[in-house]
Amino acid sequence: MFMSHNVLEQARQTLAVKVEELSHELHHLRAVVQEHSYEKDSLRGNIRALEQTVENHKTDEEVARQKAEELQIEVTVSPIK
Repeated sequence: MFMSHNVLEQARQTLAVKVEELSHELHHLRAVVQEHSYEKDSLRGNIRALEQTVENHKTDEEVARQKAEELQIEVTVSPIK
């Protein structure tokens, strides 16, 4: 059974529209993925900075305690604010 030229042309146009819609959706999704990638990298940087701050605080606290022991005084360290 043969389809008429008009039926085939209509099907082709319908598929062309769907391909265009999917192409736009793919472009949008790629942009979203890229944005999330930037956000993830930024958060990783923030985490590294916070880890370094905590490590520096611990080191400062240890140095203060050692000096206090040398001077035989009691040291109270307040939490990070």
